[in-house]
Amino acid sequence: MQWSTLLAVVVGAVVGGLSSAWADHARWRREVTERDRETLRATYVAFLEAAAQTTSAISDTAHDPSNSPTDRAAAARQAVNRLGLYERSFQVDLAAPQRVGRAVGDVVDAILTLRDVVVRGSTPGSGEYEEAWQSIHRSRNDVREVMRGTILRA
Repeated sequence: MQWSTLLAVVVGAVVGGLSSAWADHARWRREVTERDRETLRATYVAFLEAAAQTTSAISDTAHDPSNSPTDRAAAARQAVNRLGLYERSFQVDLAAPQRVGRAVGDVVDAILTLRDVVVRGSTPGSGEYEEAWQSIHRSRNDVREVMRGTILRA
């Protein structure tokens, strides 16, 4: 056997092995990236659901004329605690980039402002209530845009 043939076989084997290893690494990296993206998406959806449910619960409380102001205040406070708003925001804060965490904080602050408005006795139709409601809508739109930017493929 000639040395050139043996050398060609060895070089071919090395190049083939390196190519295979590189392709496996690229596939693994793509799978990890996709799995991370799906985890982030699920975390975002869970937060957005908690934010929507909490907002709706506070709004339902404010719209119920049979509730006394004291009952409305208690129900508004309970809505924030029982629907997982804080827990979901902490999960996003741990998993997402800082700009998403800041936007999530703005949503939570807006919801807490609505809660405080209801606790103080404001009702739907009042300026303070409507301003708080609009703030929630703006902050939720903003957070969705920031979230989309982190999970879209490049």
